[in-house]
Amino acid sequence: IEKIKDHNDEVPDDFLNELNKWALE
Repeated sequence: IEKIKDHNDEVPDDFLNELNKWALE
């Protein structure tokens, strides 16, 4: 879990948003 947390810190919110949209579809 820590690994994912650290990774998310390096990723912009926009990118996470895109991933979320893609995952929802």
